Amino acid sequence: MAFNSMKAQIEKKNDLIKKAESIINLAETEKRELMTLSEDDKKIRFSSPLSFGTAGLRAKMYMGIGCINRFTVARATRAVAKTVNSLEEKRGGIAIAYDSRNNSCLFARVAASVLASLGIRVYIFDGVRPTPELSFAVLNLSLDGGKTLIATEDLPSFEDNVWGLFLNNTGVSKFSGTA
Repeated sequence: MAFNSMKAQIEKKNDLIKKAESIINLAETEKRELMTLSEDDKKIRFSSPLSFGTAGLRAKMYMGIGCINRFTVARATRAVAKTVNSLEEKRGGIAIAYDSRNNSCLFARVAASVLASLGIRVYIFDGVRPTPELSFAVLNLSLDGGKTLIATEDLPSFEDNVWGLFLNNTGVSKFSGTA
């Protein structure tokens, strides 16, 4: 019985990958990554979505709902947009900063596109910036919040990334749960 249950879970994950490939315009590198996943990797990467931790998301950069990639960044950013759009007292939008970590600029642009498409004014830095500069921009421009894509000491490799967020100048995440 346990074998059949595990087999059904693996088949479900394989179906999710096939569905994603048919719906989403995947880059060749993303397709190759998905096609070469072992069953164990599929289980790890597709078992459960990322959850918000202290002020954001932290994970390895791979394809999958449990990893940082352009799709999970977009999904989490939609949650930010929903929250910002529900604020009674909206301010001036969201500032986005990023560091030199792999894909940080790409993820910042994905986040900016999602926010802008949902009616939120976006200020994105034109190059690598430290988090304190983002905080200054949020305060100086009286924005709804700031979003940063940076490295973290918790995940020391260049295969890791952090999607950080603070709203209303608090410096603390207003989110909990699953992205």
